[in-house]
Amino acid sequence: MAITNISLLTLPVELIHLIFDFCDTRSIVLSFRYACKQCYTLVESYDRFSLNFDSNSTTDYATICRTIQPSNIVSINISNHYADRNESPTLLPLFARGQWTRLRSLTYHNDNIDNLEYILQCIKSNCLVSLSIHSTTYQCGKIAALISSVLERFNLGKLYMNSTVDIFRYLQWPTSCTLNHLEIHTCYYSDYVLILNQLCYLKTFVMKNCVMNVSDGDAYSPSNAKLDVGLISLTICECTLPRDSIELLLCETPLLRHFKLVCHRTTFDSIFDGLDWELFIRNNLPALEKFEFFFSYRCKRPDPFHGLSSGIASFQSRFWLEEKHWFVVAANPIKLPEFWLYTRPLSNIDYATSQARYELASINDGYRLIARPIDAISHTDLNVQETFSQPIFTVQTLTTLELGYSRIGPSGAKYLVDALRNNQTLTTLYLMYNDLESEGVKYITDLLRNNTTLATLGLADNRIKNLGAKYLADALKDNKTLMTLDVKRNGIEVEGVEYLANALKYNTTLTTLDLRSNGIDKRGAKYIADALLKNMTLQTLYLAFNQIGDLGSQYMANALQHNNVTFIICYNSSNS
Repeated sequence: MAITNISLLTLPVELIHLIFDFCDTRSIVLSFRYACKQCYTLVESYDRFSLNFDSNSTTDYATICRTIQPSNIVSINISNHYADRNESPTLLPLFARGQWTRLRSLTYHNDNIDNLEYILQCIKSNCLVSLSIHSTTYQCGKIAALISSVLERFNLGKLYMNSTVDIFRYLQWPTSCTLNHLEIHTCYYSDYVLILNQLCYLKTFVMKNCVMNVSDGDAYSPSNAKLDVGLISLTICECTLPRDSIELLLCETPLLRHFKLVCHRTTFDSIFDGLDWELFIRNNLPALEKFEFFFSYRCKRPDPFHGLSSGIASFQSRFWLEEKHWFVVAANPIKLPEFWLYTRPLSNIDYATSQARYELASINDGYRLIARPIDAISHTDLNVQETFSQPIFTVQTLTTLELGYSRIGPSGAKYLVDALRNNQTLTTLYLMYNDLESEGVKYITDLLRNNTTLATLGLADNRIKNLGAKYLADALKDNKTLMTLDVKRNGIEVEGVEYLANALKYNTTLTTLDLRSNGIDKRGAKYIADALLKNMTLQTLYLAFNQIGDLGSQYMANALQHNNVTFIICYNSSNS
């Protein structure tokens, strides 16, 4: 096939305008427009500009606004800097020019509602379909009146407002309201019911939370739920309602096809029960096709795997896995005292979901150690089940892993080693304060035998004791890469030191060894001293806060006369 050189300017005008849709207006008007006469003509014929009035490039936007005809602008975003009439010599005159025949979207970030009202009055045509108001003002009555007026004037399809629940006290929904997408901060249950039953075209409803009074549940009966409510998508971003109140909300939406729920709980309640959800969905939401959720529960747990298998069990039924194909994950973040339960794929969760955590998926019995954000797996992934078997730490670019103070325990060490088994780039691994004990260290030594890149290993404060030291010693005899080993405060004592000392006679790569605070006495010092007579690679040795005494110090001094160790710390040793 012949290859030809195609210039951008030889493309059809429609295609170039489509490219402009993904470019910022400043680049189009101030750069591309002046490249040549043909570029100038292309920009002049473009009629889908989006303006973003922020605190930067005031002079540039003055030029842009003099260049672009209002009829060619379809979207405007106004930030704090331009919202004040006294600080905005460009924006308000721009709106006063009129001829807004194609403005479809307006986003307003400011508390000056008077300016917003002025801007809306300047829009004479009935073209606006999307309005977003980001305001912290407490002028609820004024905002409500303004929105009511906008809904009467324009055929709005999308409305976003972050005002408090008080605004609904004043807001009047027009009988012929065309809204199909509504995003609000918080509303009362009574307002929620009113919105569903008055906005007949509403399809998508997003809220932060819903406030319910004690009497709301008493006033409801299933026969009151109107079957003509057309809502098909409901999202509650920070729900604090109890389980029965959530079900009360859902009973108003029998045609719902998509439901997204984010809850952070202080008690482990029925919201974590997959069987309860299954029964409710079967009976009340027969059309539900997509259920996304993220539930968290603050807890105290001695084991990072505590509760994972029991937490996921109720989501492993035929209903979840075969009928609905909804895949659920139970997780314990390593550094947070929390239990997580969430569906995958899941996106746009405003939470610290990139925390390193242990996961157990409903479609896989194996635990995984993972640090990937929850929304890193997109809805476009073709094989969701396949993504569950890809622990983050098997990636070939990982070089340093710090998991100190994470309480992974012996079982966590096993899964960690499994995840790292095929890694050929890891050079540094810190696992201090993890309660590994001797069993956990045994798994770590398997890594030392197979990994060919690990140079630094930190195992301080893990209570590995003498047996753990033996496992390390056996691995050190054959290891050819480890250069730094930190095993301070591990209760190794004399027997364990003897194992390590014997390993030093064979090891030819270790240059730094930290044995501080291990209860080593003069006998242990002699074992190390004898090893140093044969080992010519160790350069730094820490023996502080042990009990080697004067005799032990003499053993070390004699050995150093025939060794390459250049830095040794033995201070604070007691006499024997």
